[in-house]
Amino acid sequence: MENVGLITAVAYDRHHRHIVEVEYLPIDDGVPGKKQRLSRRGVLKERREGRLFFTAVPDPDQPGEWDVALVKRHRVNGVVYLTTAPDDSEADNLGELPEFEADGLYIYE
Repeated sequence: MENVGLITAVAYDRHHRHIVEVEYLPIDDGVPGKKQRLSRRGVLKERREGRLFFTAVPDPDQPGEWDVALVKRHRVNGVVYLTTAPDDSEADNLGELPEFEADGLYIYE
């Protein structure tokens, strides 16, 4: 994997439907970088530029192991959502990632 991002936490909008920011660990050419925050638009932009994003959460049944899932963009009724399991839900869904408060004020359009 050349350019990967492991998403470990998310911040949602006030309606809890859209992710506005993620915490992720970039891995470029196999070398892990420093954990960073990236806006939703930034995730979509980096995906277009070739970075693959995965969710990463510790496996509660196997200490030291991680559960990972590919993050996909999925369009429902003209709106793009971030999800690991595309369905007809009109909300972002990256599983059971921990949540954090976003750094800034985001207005989702």
